[in-house]
Amino acid sequence: MTVKLDYWRLLRRFREIRSYEQSLSTGQVVLYRELLDYANSIYALDKQFHMMNDALVSLTGLTLSGLRKAREALVNYQLIEYTPGKRNKEAPVYKLCATYVTGVEEHNWDVNSASTGTQTGTQLGHKQGHNQGHGSLTVPNRTITIKPSRKSAARTYDEQSEPYVHAKKLFEAIQVNDPGAKEPNLQHWANDMRLLNEADKRDWETITAVTSWCQQDSFWKANILSAKKLRQKFPQLLAKMNSAGGRNKPYQNNDVDWDNQPETMW
Repeated sequence: MTVKLDYWRLLRRFREIRSYEQSLSTGQVVLYRELLDYANSIYALDKQFHMMNDALVSLTGLTLSGLRKAREALVNYQLIEYTPGKRNKEAPVYKLCATYVTGVEEHNWDVNSASTGTQTGTQLGHKQGHNQGHGSLTVPNRTITIKPSRKSAARTYDEQSEPYVHAKKLFEAIQVNDPGAKEPNLQHWANDMRLLNEADKRDWETITAVTSWCQQDSFWKANILSAKKLRQKFPQLLAKMNSAGGRNKPYQNNDVDWDNQPETMW
């Protein structure tokens, strides 16, 4: 049975994958987007379609070798299917994989009944800067699919969980430098710590070392005042710490009995 795929759901799911689940190179991201847009423009989201290597090289800016590597990665990640072509006879064959759960009902919004001033699907296209387009990026009937507007349930972290513990330790280190610092929403900080670990692939030991070091550095202790900022500046902090040889200098908070802290604390 052929599953009808939706452009916008494929695009949203791809953004989730690259942001939270799989580290993709720029070449892999560009290649997938070009294949997705082209398939949509010829109404082949759920079908096989041909596309020449030369066309993809031109659209993506990749070399032929880079194209092959990016394509192999997308196949391994089960984002696309690929069948080699025949030299000078037939272009390679591609097919997009269903990356989201199909068969789940969504709210259909008929743009014809929408109030004036609303941007329709046909007004949405490539972001500015693309030199070559693929025509319309929407389905031929004028109905687009939009999920019902609702807030995602906020994740709650246990106080003994790694993200929460590290968020709390960052705040305690900040308090040593500024006793009057206002206590933040540690649940929000814990979420930033989780993303630093899961999405950015930073292990807890390294997070601990960088957190400790930055609150002793004369410049960074005045600038790293939240878990969000710690995550944003983490690559710079890690590089600076390593160049200064600071990894093996744990932060010393004399107000805390370090010998009696649970092992999960640091």
